[in-house]
Parts: sequence; structure tokens; C-alpha cells
Amino acid sequence: LNAIIDGMPERTSHGISFRVSHQWLNETLEAEIFAAINLTHSNHVVRPLVTYAFSDRWKGTIGAELYGGDADTQYGSLKANRGAFLELRYGF
Repeated sequence: LNAIIDGMPERTSHGISFRVSHQWLNETLEAEIFAAINLTHSNHVVRPLVTYAFSDRWKGTIGAELYGGDADTQYGSLKANRGAFLELRYGF
């Protein structure tokens, strides 16, 4: 179980991770996607985010954390923890 959680059931593991983001409307709207994919064990995590600045002080974010793969893999074992969230932030 520790080897699965640590992502190291074998000595080597191949994977890809990336983050892509872009801003629009004079940096008022930002979209981002992050993913980590384990090619050796066919499991992944994907985290999309969209942030909108309503004003200089108020900002809202909506996003999710999505896990996939078999239950005996690092990210697949976290499927029960996947979910979406909404955040409203006030800065001063």
C-alpha cells in the first residue's frame, strides 16, 4: 500500500505532467489546466481551474480535481476524493 501511495511499486515509472494557462479580458479571466499522467500504470490526475476578477478586491474561482485509473494505482486509489470547488476571495 505504501508503494502505491508513493507512486513507486516498481523501480522506474514513466509519466508526463503539464500546466497550460491563458488570460483574457485584460487579465480579468484566467483558465488553467494541470495534469499528471502515469504512463506505466495508466492513471492520472487532472485539475481544471477558471478564475474571474469581479473587481480589484473580489475574485472567484471554480475548479475540480479529477482522479482516474485502477484502484491499485497512485491516482486511481484517490477516486473517492475527486470533487469540484467554488471559491470567492476578497483581498484587502
